Amino acid sequence: MSKERPAGKDGKHYYFKPGEQISGDGLIKLTAGWYLVAAKHATVSTLPAGKKVGTIFHTAADLITPADGDIVIPLEASVIEWATDGEVSASRGVVEDTVQGDSAAHFQDEGYPNSTYSLSGYNRIGDELQKELKNRTGTLSIDDGAGSITVTEPKGDEIIFGVCAYESAVSGESEEWTILSGLITSVTLNKPLKGNQDFSLQLQLNYRDTYLKTVA
Repeated sequence: MSKERPAGKDGKHYYFKPGEQISGDGLIKLTAGWYLVAAKHATVSTLPAGKKVGTIFHTAADLITPADGDIVIPLEASVIEWATDGEVSASRGVVEDTVQGDSAAHFQDEGYPNSTYSLSGYNRIGDELQKELKNRTGTLSIDDGAGSITVTEPKGDEIIFGVCAYESAVSGESEEWTILSGLITSVTLNKPLKGNQDFSLQLQLNYRDTYLKTVA
C-alpha cells in the first residue's frame, strides 16, 4: 500500500543510539529492531546478504540467528522530541570530458554521491542527546554543585540518525526511512532577546540508505 502525499506529521526524526555489540554463536536470535553490521563471516554469515560491514538493517524478532563470526551492534531508535524540521540533501558529481570534436559540452559520472543532513528544533536544557551533540563541537563540563566537575573533551566520531517519512503500525504497509551516518560539521544555538531558543546541526554523511520497510 502506498502513501501518495505524506505530510510532515506522518513521520519523525530519530536518533540511533548504539548498544553493546552482539557476537553470533549460531544460537542467539536477534530481537526486533535496527542493527549495524560490524563483521560478517566470509562464507556462512546469516546476516542479510546485501548488507555489508558498516551498513544498517532492520529485522523482526527471531528471524535472524547470527552465525559464529557475525557481529552486530543494536541501535536503539528514539524520537527526537525537540526536533521540528529536517532535510536530507544529496548530489552526485560529474566530470567534464568535452573534446574538440563535440558539438556540446559532455560530462561523465564522477562516481561519488555526496549527502548532508540538517536538523533544527529548540534548545532543551539537560537533554541527553543535545549534550552529546554539543560535545561534538566543544568541551562538555558537568558541575554537580558539590565540588565535582566532569569534563568531556570534544569527540569527532560518527553519529547515526533516522528520518521516517511515513510511519505505520499496520501489518503489511510500507514505511520509508532514510538511515544516516556521518560527522557533525556545525552546531548552532540561537539565544534571542525574544522568542524561542533555536538549536540546529549539520552532518556530512558517510552513509545514506533509503530504506523501505514492510511492517511485520
